[in-house]
Amino acid sequence: MNQLIAAIALTPNATKTLQPLCHTIGAQLWIPESITNITEAQIYTGDLKTHVASLWDTQQAIVFCLATGAVVRLIAPLLQHKSTDPAVIVVDETGKFVISLCSGHQGGADKLTTLIAQLIGATPVLTGVSSSLGLPAIDMLGVPFGWRRGGGDWTGVSAVVARGESVQVIQEAGSTLWQKAYSFEDSPSPQAQIYITARTVEPVINPYIQWHPRVLWVGIGCERGTPTETIAQAITKVFLEYKLAESAIAGIATIDIKADEVGLLELCQERDLPLITFTKEVLSAVSVPNPSNIVKSEVGTPSVAEAAALSASSSQTLLVTKQIFKSMGAVTIAIAQSAQEYTGRTGKLLLVGTGPGQLDQITPAAQVAIASADVVIGYSLYIDLIAPLLQKEQIIEAMPITRERQRAERAIELANWGLTVAVVSSGDSGIYGMAGIVMEQLQAANWDGKTPSVQLFPGISAYKQQLRA
Repeated sequence: MNQLIAAIALTPNATKTLQPLCHTIGAQLWIPESITNITEAQIYTGDLKTHVASLWDTQQAIVFCLATGAVVRLIAPLLQHKSTDPAVIVVDETGKFVISLCSGHQGGADKLTTLIAQLIGATPVLTGVSSSLGLPAIDMLGVPFGWRRGGGDWTGVSAVVARGESVQVIQEAGSTLWQKAYSFEDSPSPQAQIYITARTVEPVINPYIQWHPRVLWVGIGCERGTPTETIAQAITKVFLEYKLAESAIAGIATIDIKADEVGLLELCQERDLPLITFTKEVLSAVSVPNPSNIVKSEVGTPSVAEAAALSASSSQTLLVTKQIFKSMGAVTIAIAQSAQEYTGRTGKLLLVGTGPGQLDQITPAAQVAIASADVVIGYSLYIDLIAPLLQKEQIIEAMPITRERQRAERAIELANWGLTVAVVSSGDSGIYGMAGIVMEQLQAANWDGKTPSVQLFPGISAYKQQLRA
């Protein structure tokens, strides 16, 4: 699952319940010194309270196999906020129930609880309003696409959703794929608003929230040695002036001779932004509204900031033409908006075989792959068969039979964008399945073998059944 997950068992029975599960979901099992003859487990020393505290800030999820009351008392002093606390899940010793205790949405506890319950044949217990009533989780809507949360009353809008009242969505930027997983009732008099925008907005209705897709590419030219603070101040000034959200920045673009500019490198590191550079030949070929002969004589292209912003965004029009700032160095800034947001993620292709068609014949690893994907793609019949494994926030794309190549192309497109995509086949994916077609398409596109990453999850082959048929 590519998460840091810790599992804690205090008794031999609890250890038996968690040990096979840990292997499947990639969790590290922790046990006390009193339990002996257990392999593939780490032993903690001292008291459990101290050990849990040591895990709290390093793990994305902690799975306990002990009484819920005991877990509550252990974690109570550690809880700070649902946006930063790890997911906390409780499994009873007999493996009959799995409880999502803390950080259900943002921490992923609800999703992990549902998956664990499916794997061990238990009953999931989800007490959050969105999960229990099947309502949209507004704080997760933009997560797969790398959107960043902006201002607004997140609790207030969540309360409107929980009451079943109408919410208006105003989208000005970013992908609309979220609509495959979320739906909001359309009403002429909504009680709340969700803005999906690169701007900082002044809402018409309260409560409201803002999601910021990362669509703004900031082209920058600067004097050698310009401090990071000067560049940051220039960006903030222009964004405030044009009422743009800095959270919507996709990355920084400039000329290649600035690839080692300390101020730019530090800025990108501090803000976790990519730095994209272009040669003077590429930038010279871009038509810009404000070319400069002085700039051309210095670096070989009539534009750096404007041309770099347009090149990085694949746009034809600047949102903000070049702005020049001088303060402990000179900075030139231009901004262009891309049609597709930058996710900041490395995509994955999960090629999954589901076996003969029954859930109990799908390998645990394949079940984890399906449940953890952002997108699940497959023949519509196979999608129906695995419906109990699907999560309500997932994007499901079911296609008719004979459209195998289109499925492969779509999966690769989404994975190249940064999403985790499960491509579902019956039987074994490598035998008359989608694995071969996907790999052919990747090779045709000169795949480097790394991005997107590819994982194969074998299934029980249906080859003999096909021969008998």
